[in-house]
Amino acid sequence: MAAWLDARHGEQAPCEVSGQLITKDQCEIDHQAPDTFKAILDAFLQVKGLGLDQVSIQDLPNGRTTVLSDKALTQAWLLYHRERARLRVLSRETHVAITRGVEVFV
Repeated sequence: MAAWLDARHGEQAPCEVSGQLITKDQCEIDHQAPDTFKAILDAFLQVKGLGLDQVSIQDLPNGRTTVLSDKALTQAWLLYHRERARLRVLSRETHVAITRGVEVFV
């Protein structure tokens, strides 16, 4: 995640797949497989004995962020995610390609 810290501070950082130098405005954070966001979320819900339809969420006024309504569940989720997520910094193009199942060559 050092690359993310560099990019956040306006410096160029390498995409962790393509090696392309990118800035904060050109990068996205990706959950490295097999621990994708969906896999982590599904496992969390299973541990909690919940289905996605049982989790109350709310949209924040900025229109881009959704949060869990239950504060205790939010804290449990943040801890669970922090312990399991393997995040990497990717260029936006590389992230889109991986999401679509396109192989990315370095």
